[in-house]
Amino acid sequence: MNIKLCKIDFETDQLIKKDELKKIRGFLGNKFIDKTLIHNHIEEGMRYSYPLIQYKFLKDKFFIIGINEGADTLLSIVSQIDCFKIEEKIVNITKKNIEIWEEEIKLGTGYKIYKFSTPYFALNQKNFNIYNKLENKMEKKLFLNKILVGNILSFLKGVGIWADKEIICDIFFEDIKIINFKEQKMVGIKGEFAFNGVLPNFIGLGKSVSLGNGIIFNKNK
Repeated sequence: MNIKLCKIDFETDQLIKKDELKKIRGFLGNKFIDKTLIHNHIEEGMRYSYPLIQYKFLKDKFFIIGINEGADTLLSIVSQIDCFKIEEKIVNITKKNIEIWEEEIKLGTGYKIYKFSTPYFALNQKNFNIYNKLENKMEKKLFLNKILVGNILSFLKGVGIWADKEIICDIFFEDIKIINFKEQKMVGIKGEFAFNGVLPNFIGLGKSVSLGNGIIFNKNK
C-alpha cells in the first residue's frame, strides 16, 4: 500500500507568515481554477474528501505537500509559479526545492510514536462540550482516541486505502487550548500519540489540515 508524495519548499524574498496560508491558497486557486485539488472547490460547493494538497508553515518555512493525484497536480503547475500575491503584497520566489518519494502505509504493525508538530484540531465547539462533560481523564482520553482513529480512517480513505486491520490509537496530550480559527473557536491539542501502523511524515490529521494543522512526524524514524 504505497502512496506518492511531493513536497515543495519555497524560498522567497519576503517572509511568509502562517496566517497568510489561506491567502496563498486563494491566490493559487484563482490562478489554477481548473485544478480542483488546489482550492478544494467543486461546482456543488466544497470538496469534502481528505485534502490531497496541503499548505504548511513549520519552523518559519512555507511548503506545500501533494499526495497521490495531489502530487501530480503540484508537479504539473510548479514551473508556472514564480510569485505569490498576498492582497497588495507581491512575494517573489527565489528558489524551489522539490522532493518526490513513495511511502508505504502499514497497518497492524508494532506501535509507533507520532508527534503533532502543529496544533491538532480534534474538537469543534459541539464535541468540545461533550468532552467537557466527561467525568474523568480516562473517559476524555478514550473520547479523543476515537476521534483520532476516525481522522486516520479519513486519511486512508482519501488516499484509496482500505483499512483491513483494526486501528488503535493512544493519545498523550501536553496541552489543550482554545484557538480562534476561521472566525470560530477551535480546540487545539499539542502532544503525541501511539498508533499501530506507519504513516508518512508531513501529512495532517484532524480539521483544517489543508492549512497546515495537525502535522505529524514519526518519532521512530
